[in-house]
Parts: sequence; structure tokens; C-alpha cells
Amino acid sequence: PHPRRPGARVFGRDGGMRSLGRISGKMSDPSCGQHPDTPDGDDAQELLNDADSFDGELSSVASPALPPFAAACPLEDLLLTVPRGLTQNVVAPPILVWRCKHSHGLFSMFSLALGHALTCEQKGWALIVDWSGDELLYKGPPGEPNLWHAFFQQPAALVCPPSVLLQALRQGRFMETDKNEVAFGGYRGAIQGFGSIPPAQAAQGRALVRRHVALREAFAQRLQGMISTLLGGGHQWLAVHIRRGDKATEAAANFLLGDEDLLLRIVVQCAAWRCTGVFLCTDDPGLKTRLRSRLEASPESGGAGLAVSLYPSALSSLAGQGTHFDKSLDCYKKAEDVMVETLLMARGGPG
Repeated sequence: PHPRRPGARVFGRDGGMRSLGRISGKMSDPSCGQHPDTPDGDDAQELLNDADSFDGELSSVASPALPPFAAACPLEDLLLTVPRGLTQNVVAPPILVWRCKHSHGLFSMFSLALGHALTCEQKGWALIVDWSGDELLYKGPPGEPNLWHAFFQQPAALVCPPSVLLQALRQGRFMETDKNEVAFGGYRGAIQGFGSIPPAQAAQGRALVRRHVALREAFAQRLQGMISTLLGGGHQWLAVHIRRGDKATEAAANFLLGDEDLLLRIVVQCAAWRCTGVFLCTDDPGLKTRLRSRLEASPESGGAGLAVSLYPSALSSLAGQGTHFDKSLDCYKKAEDVMVETLLMARGGPG
């Protein structure tokens, strides 16, 4: 199953959801990285030999010897399954292995993955994502060093049989990079000075995710169980996300609204969209506690009388520090918390 499009969403009764303000139209803005005609990809060797064209930073590996980064994540571990047989008469496209060494938040890592996915799509390559580097702030769960595999299938495996990819990897027919120069969206909508997300870019990003990102079945099933638990109860749910933490330097506007302002906006939006429950997400534990209390309290006592649902995410107790930078927190749980809350907000039902 593929993650649903991001954007403003209202969750219906028993986890049902309807989408508001869905953006449509052609992706004509050249600043968004217009998708050109894709090469037919039959001449894999030619593209492999042309590896230097990818930002001038790729190294082409032409022998079965282990690549420079392989000690951290063996070739077999780059794919979810190691097949017993090989698919006949199928040739793997040129493969790019991206070894992420970006020691920042999961949003940045995902934006970089999408940037590499778009570049590979434009060049007719297949992408394999490796999120197992020691430099990362997050780690995979026990037994799975590659954090990407905890949530997603490999983009390359969506366009080519894993057995064919594995054979190409073992034969050294791939390129690899650890560079972080291609961030889809340029961090618009995350860093205040970079501006908001243009509609054409939002549409392109949603389409890119549909083509290259698919949840692992086990994770998708767990997510569905959480939807039933957290977004049920016969309520129409409004998803609210308030990002604080270390954002004072990147997006000071996130701190302009006080508790009363936030409460009023939530209550007004619930009234406009006929929501009876609030799925509240924030990385500010104090704010989460205060808003929950006011939202749940009866109107007679000065509250909103709304149902409130919270996902039990691990948050930093240090004021002004991003949860991802808090080394006292479990390095996998804080990654899973981001993914779960984001997907619960984005795909709370079939709508």
C-alpha cells in the first residue's frame, strides 16, 4: 500500500477521512524539476560509464569487490528479501545506492531520498536507499540496520524484481554516493526563509511519492491497527500538528501563537468542518498537556468539549531541543514516532 497524499485532511467517523483542498493541475513550474522523457534504459553499460554526470560525485563500481561503504550494510541487506532463484531474461537498470550520512531530522532525510528518486527517474536509474550510517541520528530496529526498511520497500524493487537487483549488486553493476545535494522541495515549508510550498511542487511531490514510496506490509498493518484504535469512537477527527522544539531558529512563526490562539483556531476549525475530535500532535510536551486539558474540558468549565486523541510519542524534556537531537531517547522509537504520527494524520481512512 502506498502512503496517501499529504495535505489538509479530516478524519471521518470510525477513522473515515475526507480530503480538503486537494491540489490538481499540470506540473509546469520549471523550478519544481520538470520530469523529462526517461531514457529507455536498455543500454545500461553506457549509463553506468556516464556516472560522473550525476553531480560529478558518483563512483562506478565495476567488479564484485565490496564497495567502500558496504561494511556498514552488506549488499544483501540493501534488499528486503534474498531470493532463492534469479528471474530470467530481465536486465536490471543502472542502480544508484545512496548511503545517507545526513545527521539531521527525518524530514530532511526523506526530502533527500525523494530528490535522489527524482534524479534516478529522470536518468532511467533504479534507486536503493541505505539509512544505516553511523552518523545518522536514527537507527533501525533490532535486526534491521537499514532504517528505510523499517517502513518502506526499496524504490528499485518497485520497478525491478529483487532477485535481478541482487544479482546486479553482487556483480558490482551499480553506482553509489553519500552526497546530500539533491533535496526535493529545497526545504520549502520547513525553513521559514525559504518560503511556502508552491502548488505545482506539492502536486509533483505527491506524484513522486506514489511512484517511488511504498510501505512495508507489516508496518502498514500496524498502522491500520493504530488508526482503528486512535481515530475511531464514531468521531470526525481534525488532525493538528504544532511543531516547536528547535524550530525557533528555522521557523520563528511557529512560536507566534500562544495557547489561547491555538485553542481558538482549533475550535473554530472543528466547528467549520463539523469535527468532534482532535488528533493532537506536537513535539512540545507541555503544550500538548495544556491543550488537551482545555480541549477536553466541558464548555461550562471554559473548555471545548472535544474528544482528544494522542499518539504516545517519545519527546525531549529539554526546552528548545529537537527530539531527534536528544541522545537520551531511543534512536529507533523517535524515528518510528515521526512516521506513525505523520501517516496517521495523512491516511486515517479510505477517503
